[in-house]
Amino acid sequence: MKKIVFILFFLISFVAKNQNLVPNPSFEQFYTCPTGLSQFDGYVKQWYSANTATPNYLNRCALVSTFASVPNNLNGCFQNARTGNAYSVFETYGYSGDDTKEYISITLSDTLKLNKKYIIGFYLSLTNGNDINSGSTYAIDRMGVYLTDTIFHFAQPFTIPVNPQVESPAGLFFKDTLNWMLCSFEYIAQGNEKCITIGNFHFSDSTNNIQVSNSIRYTAVYYIDDVFVYAADEVQTAEAGNNITICKGDSIKIGMPTDTGYTYQWLPATGLSNDTIG
Repeated sequence: MKKIVFILFFLISFVAKNQNLVPNPSFEQFYTCPTGLSQFDGYVKQWYSANTATPNYLNRCALVSTFASVPNNLNGCFQNARTGNAYSVFETYGYSGDDTKEYISITLSDTLKLNKKYIIGFYLSLTNGNDINSGSTYAIDRMGVYLTDTIFHFAQPFTIPVNPQVESPAGLFFKDTLNWMLCSFEYIAQGNEKCITIGNFHFSDSTNNIQVSNSIRYTAVYYIDDVFVYAADEVQTAEAGNNITICKGDSIKIGMPTDTGYTYQWLPATGLSNDTIG
């Protein structure tokens, strides 16, 4: 039977965020391999806790017995890193009057420019344990990013009482424990932002939540990986490479950057049913 052959010679144009302004976005760079839980400041490079609670830095370099390794960690939880060998994990909700919350912060590599549009985001996965003594009991919806012009620190381990400039909508619960969920926002800069803080900025008694397991931890704890801040109003054209011949039913990856947050458009669009498939 004759096979149908396609020759690809399109240019791919994408909305290019030339540079991710978040240093160490996937937590790969570290000062010291973690040896246990509640280790963050001074372990992962450039990131820090925004209050006195302690997020966890998890890395494949750690022994499984420390509960700080990847993918096995937190006394019975499992998740592969979305990128590389590391990620962080932080508590976003505690039930029954527990207002302890954890936040992660970083200084961007450049100050945001006045009236310029940026795409800000990260990937989350809800922790899920192998018995009732591990993993999250709840999932929450409103995850936010607070932008400041200087390093921000709240001298308590509780909810930081500020209004984040961007926040995911109410009712959209981050409940997937198998896959990484994208949380992203468009933001028009005021022109002096240099630092970001990520977390749940609602007090526990006003945090929307749904129960997702029978865990007796009574918390909502999330893995986080691949944090990004990109300028969104710059379009570049990327050459997809030399002409490529493939057979019907085959697929090939061409001309696509590995960074997060891109949108795509194939040119010329004549004859295409969808010119935005990336």
